[in-house]
Amino acid sequence: PAIVAIVLALGVTRMSKNNAIVKKLPSVETLGSVNVICSDKTGTLTQNKMTVVKTYTYENMHQLDADSDHIDSNESEQMLIKSLVLCSDATANANKTTGDPTEIAFVVYGNKVGMTKEALNAKFPRVSERPFDSDRKLMSTCNQEGDQFVIHTKGAVDNLLKVSNRVYLNGEVVALTDALRQEFLSHVESMSNEALRVLGAAYKFIDHV
Repeated sequence: PAIVAIVLALGVTRMSKNNAIVKKLPSVETLGSVNVICSDKTGTLTQNKMTVVKTYTYENMHQLDADSDHIDSNESEQMLIKSLVLCSDATANANKTTGDPTEIAFVVYGNKVGMTKEALNAKFPRVSERPFDSDRKLMSTCNQEGDQFVIHTKGAVDNLLKVSNRVYLNGEVVALTDALRQEFLSHVESMSNEALRVLGAAYKFIDHV
């Protein structure tokens, strides 16, 4: 045991000289038998933050200026960001951000289009929520909107398309056809090929909770 501890300690020392910090000695032994390391880079490794750089609504792929303090948006994009912001637990202002990096990115995006989380929460108070889980790959919140309630959901686009039967197109709600599903999935694939993390949003009006 003493020899093993010494050898592992020497390994940790050598790795530290190459800017690799290992907290647990046995990890050195594991790393010594690794041939290939695969990692999923989302951007958090470099700047510790994520940013909305592109949005897609029907027939409108919008490339965003991440450095701009104000972003113009059309009606469909405003519906999108409304659901994304309301269905988030993060907060973000000029002084401080809290929460999941992805949700922070949505809240910051909302701030840039003039739809702050504070204003939306005040106008559409949250009644209940269903947290994200790995089976659904979705998160949902229920918000009061006048005399009705609205379920806002965000998460994996393919899972959203499986449970959706209508789509918001050019100011109208129409039936979600197989052709439209394939069109949305093709755009998701093209965005994923650009190393972007792609999430979708949906909403549904209900009469009671």
